[in-house]
Amino acid sequence: MNTTDYENIWKASLIHVTDEFTLPPVVLQAGEAIIGTLGNFSVSTGKAKAKKTFNVSAIVAAALVNGQVLEYRASFPECKRNILYFDTEQSHYHCQLVMQRILRLAEDYRLIESRNI
Repeated sequence: MNTTDYENIWKASLIHVTDEFTLPPVVLQAGEAIIGTLGNFSVSTGKAKAKKTFNVSAIVAAALVNGQVLEYRASFPECKRNILYFDTEQSHYHCQLVMQRILRLAEDYRLIESRNI
């Protein structure tokens, strides 16, 4: 790449206060609050022991079932349902516990939905 290529990339990435954008499709909500839109990357931060991992587990479970788990509701398009989950603060043991919790939450949702048929 040359200087002109970098300049073109830089110009194309500028956002002006007068630009108009539409809200991307909403894919994650907690009640009426929008917590995720299609194409955005999210990070959950907070104080230690603030239940971040539990909340993220419920969000991931909602995404897995593409429906509601606890207070979180997911509505991803079928072609956008892959989940990449990073947790940099957990050991292998605790990561496995989190995965088991996510699957348990997702399964609980599926059982509730099957009874409501």
